[in-house]
Amino acid sequence: MSKIFICAAIPDEQAIKEDSAVAVATAIEAGDERRARAKFHWQFLEHYPAAQDCAYKFLVCEDKPGIPRPALDSWDAEYMQENRWDEESASFIPVEPESDPMNVNFDKLSLEVQNAVLVKFGTCENITVDMAIDAQELLQEDVATFDGHIVEALMKTPEINAMYPERKLFAIGWVKHKCNPGAKWPEIQAELRNWKKRQDAERKETGKYTSVVDLARARVNQQHTENSAGKINPVTAAICREYKQTWKTLDEELAYALWPGDIDTGNIDGSIHRWAKNEVIDKDREDWKRISASMRKQPDAVRYDRQTIFGLVRERPIDIHKDPVALNKYITEYLTTKGVFEDDEGTNQGTAGTLPSPVPETDAVETAMPDNEKNRMRSGRRTICRA
Repeated sequence: MSKIFICAAIPDEQAIKEDSAVAVATAIEAGDERRARAKFHWQFLEHYPAAQDCAYKFLVCEDKPGIPRPALDSWDAEYMQENRWDEESASFIPVEPESDPMNVNFDKLSLEVQNAVLVKFGTCENITVDMAIDAQELLQEDVATFDGHIVEALMKTPEINAMYPERKLFAIGWVKHKCNPGAKWPEIQAELRNWKKRQDAERKETGKYTSVVDLARARVNQQHTENSAGKINPVTAAICREYKQTWKTLDEELAYALWPGDIDTGNIDGSIHRWAKNEVIDKDREDWKRISASMRKQPDAVRYDRQTIFGLVRERPIDIHKDPVALNKYITEYLTTKGVFEDDEGTNQGTAGTLPSPVPETDAVETAMPDNEKNRMRSGRRTICRA
């Protein structure tokens, strides 16, 4: 029976200095460690023929639960930057990220200072100590300026103040465009509420994003009701792509999912397409770039259906991309517990190759699903493609 082994090639200092060699890693299927080592050595030299002139150290260990690993049959240099070899456990372990003393954790700033930073600098990422100090001028000597009144309007409008920072940035951009530079906070507050009404109206038109778990709960409730009436088992409608999924289209879907408002996963609005291209992809936005890189370490990443991709992005903890180790762990766990393949609807990553399961097996779903209902739901899930 084949197992998965993590294999890495690490160049010596001379090769790094003279030949700009880099450490790379991959995952290989083999019967045992000896065969994995031989297979890796052969594949590495075939892929990097120039490496024959350099000195490399080859490390091999069996993949274990909880250990991060690169994708199968790929060459991953970033994996070696985020993980290191631990002699004691004879396996790879995550490298603890070094905190930057010049940066501050945006989430730990007071809500008032967060708003000041958003208004003054238009971002919530990579905030330095100096930026946080400068922004606080809007709460003190610059409180009577236009930007100062925007901060005050945000603080006095609870429905806006409770939003995620990314969505607040849209509100801030709106009022800066619509309001006269001499406007005071009451006028700005009125425009903020107009913006929210506009957003709410668009959300009703485009529909609301529904998470994978919500779909599963709805399906269980629907089946329970219809089975009680003696009806046949229902099926869950899954969104079927009208294109072949590639790394490029996956990156585009990740960008769409970062949209700060509600979104219909089956019908992406044109304005969201433009926003994703102009504000995320073209600007190489940091969270999108990190999520994209982490997805490339996942086996069969392009096989997951669109609902899984959107759920992964929209249900993530905010700013988790700033910790590569935590991000990789989150994505792996999400895909394992909730991921559904588009070409094999009903089989998530955690159950692939065993019994098919029509819904992700999470604690929340298990609680709502008696054993007899779980058995009846093993019949699979059909997909409904949009015309």
